[in-house]
Amino acid sequence: MEFVSDVIPIITSIAGVTIAAVSIVFTKRSSKQQQEYNEKILAQQEDHNMKSVKPLLNIKEVSFLSEISIRIENVGIGPMIVKRLEIVDENKRKEENIRNLIRFSMSGTAGGSISSLTWTGVFENRAIEVGESINLITLKRRDEGCKDAFKVARRELIEDIGYLEIGVEYEDIYGNKFYHEPRRSKAFEAAKNKIISNALEEK
Repeated sequence: MEFVSDVIPIITSIAGVTIAAVSIVFTKRSSKQQQEYNEKILAQQEDHNMKSVKPLLNIKEVSFLSEISIRIENVGIGPMIVKRLEIVDENKRKEENIRNLIRFSMSGTAGGSISSLTWTGVFENRAIEVGESINLITLKRRDEGCKDAFKVARRELIEDIGYLEIGVEYEDIYGNKFYHEPRRSKAFEAAKNKIISNALEEK
């Protein structure tokens, strides 16, 4: 009986230590699982946050009888930061300022008295809010009394723009990079081809 009495405390102690050890292992494993779960939830939240502020670039083309223009527009759901503009002409010459690649001159038939030409030359780190846009180049007619002269100016500028490819590198507010590959304006290229076709038919 004395032997049993002596053994029982030992067994109890061993059992207690074993239970404590198992409890520690279980707690550590639970803590690790909880940490992994928290990290997964955090990653999902960060991914959601990034997607919820993702910008989306659109090259907006306007071609009216009284105005033609190209604008860089943000049609996404978050602010856009323009990092670089790449405009390529038919000779593969690259510029960031569209004015350097067009031959159109305000001193021509239309002149500054009947038309206004505006453009943006510096785009680096320009922010564009959702639904907003930045003018790349715009030609407007000043008044109704110069439709014929403006038609000439409009045709000349369309011929220039129709050859250009426009690419844009931009970021979201988290620094994620996006790239709009250089491509021609379909509307202005079609208008240019129509002008050339009409000119050939008149000869």
